Amino acid sequence: KRSGAKMAIITKDLLINFLFILLPLFLLQMFYLLKIVYRIDRLKDNLVTILCMVSITLCMLFPFSLGDGLFWDLRRIPFIIGILYGRKNTAFVLLLFMLLIRFLLGGQNTGIYISFVTFTSMTIILSLVTRYYVKLSLGKKLWVSGLLVLLSTLITYFTATLIFSVRLTLDMWREYFIITILGMLLATLLIEVIR
Repeated sequence: KRSGAKMAIITKDLLINFLFILLPLFLLQMFYLLKIVYRIDRLKDNLVTILCMVSITLCMLFPFSLGDGLFWDLRRIPFIIGILYGRKNTAFVLLLFMLLIRFLLGGQNTGIYISFVTFTSMTIILSLVTRYYVKLSLGKKLWVSGLLVLLSTLITYFTATLIFSVRLTLDMWREYFIITILGMLLATLLIEVIR
């Protein structure tokens, strides 16, 4: 029963995180509908980056913890979206921004190291993938974005368990994987519809 209650709390916190990912996407839609973006060129170029930074911050401010001193959230979704749909320098801007916020939030050093390994690795991979991603059809974009968020989660999993010996239940990891992948697919679909 205790395990089931814990899983319900995790699901609730992850769904709240997912709302923080959807909010900037709806703001993006609103900016385009009101044609605000087209009036301000600088805003048009940086809007995706700015909205992803807002989403990353909100996800990191409202994480869930299993009492292990580590914070869990869905920041990887706006991070990947921002790099795939942002400008050339967005990858490094988002990486530095996310690591700075993570450092300022504190917590165990283990969590900071896991974030550093995961998101630095993903920045390199995403920088290589981005140029091909923009030319793909919607179906292929969904596959690629799903695989990228799965890869990101696997890097976190192996870094946490093999290098830092973080012990979490298989149920927790499974639920986290499923919600993260579904969240990424829905976010990709929404941003493609908006575009």
